[in-house]
Amino acid sequence: MRVFGVYGLHCEHDLHQTMMQAAFDYKGISDSLYQSMSVTPMSFTGAVESANQADFGGVNILWPFQEYVTEIVDECSDLVQKTFCANMLVCSGGMISAFNTIGSGMMNALTKEKNYSVKGKKVLLIGAGAAARTFAVMFAEAGAASIMMTNRTKERALQNAKDLTEKLGKEIIGCGWEDEGVAEYMKDADLVVNCTFLGGWKAPDAMPLADMLDNLHEGQLVVDVTENTAKTPFLKKAEAQGTDTMPGYLIMLYEGVETYKMWFNQPGAPVSFMRKALEEVVK
Repeated sequence: MRVFGVYGLHCEHDLHQTMMQAAFDYKGISDSLYQSMSVTPMSFTGAVESANQADFGGVNILWPFQEYVTEIVDECSDLVQKTFCANMLVCSGGMISAFNTIGSGMMNALTKEKNYSVKGKKVLLIGAGAAARTFAVMFAEAGAASIMMTNRTKERALQNAKDLTEKLGKEIIGCGWEDEGVAEYMKDADLVVNCTFLGGWKAPDAMPLADMLDNLHEGQLVVDVTENTAKTPFLKKAEAQGTDTMPGYLIMLYEGVETYKMWFNQPGAPVSFMRKALEEVVK
C-alpha cells in the first residue's frame, strides 16, 4: 500500500484530503492511501525522514513548514530554490524531492478560470510569506509590469523584495501596510492578491488593509488565497466595489492537479471530480 498525505499543524482545517481522495477514488487507485497527518515543529523532521523510509509516494506540506522543509530534503526544484518554499514532496528511489505547485496552481487558475494573463499588469501582493514570494516570481517571469509586496511587518517585505529582485533581475517593490503610496498603488493595480491568513479559519471575520479597500473598483481582479471559504470578507468587499474576484480553493484545485500528475506520472487529473469534492465543502 503506497501512502500519500498532508503534513501540517492544523490538518483538521485542510482540504487536501477531500480533494485528493476524490481523485484517487475516481481513478480507482485501490493500492494507495491518502492521510491527513498533524505534526508539530518538534516532530516534523522525523515525519519527513520516516516518509523516505516507509512506502510513501508523496506528501503535501502546509504552513508553517513550507520554508523549513527545503533544508531537510534531498533535492529542490528550481522554483523552490527561487522562492524558498515547497508545498509538495515526491518520494521515490530513496530520495525526497521538494516542489512548489503553488505557482502553477495560481497561474492555471487565472488562465483556466478567468482567461487572465498577468503580462503587462500591475500587481499588488498583500503579505510576504511563501505564497507571496511564489506569486512574485511567477508574475515577474510572466511579464508583469510592476509588482508590489506589502506586509504588516515591513522588514520582511523589504528583505523578500530585495532577495527576489536580485534573483530575478526585475524590481519587486517591498513596503509596509502603513507606508505612503500603498493605497494609491492598490487603486492603480490590475490584480490584487491577499496572500495572508486573514479571512481564513483562524480569523474568519478579518481582512487585510481594511481601511484602504474603498480604492478597489471595477476592472480589477481580486484574488484571495484562503481555501476553506469561497467568500472571504476581503472578496465580499471587493465584489461590493465592483471588482471581479477569484477564490483560493480554485488555486488549490490546480495545485492538486499538478500534484496528482507528478505523483502518478500522468498527463492529466480528474479535475471535475476534484472540483466537485471541494465545492461540496467550501462555503
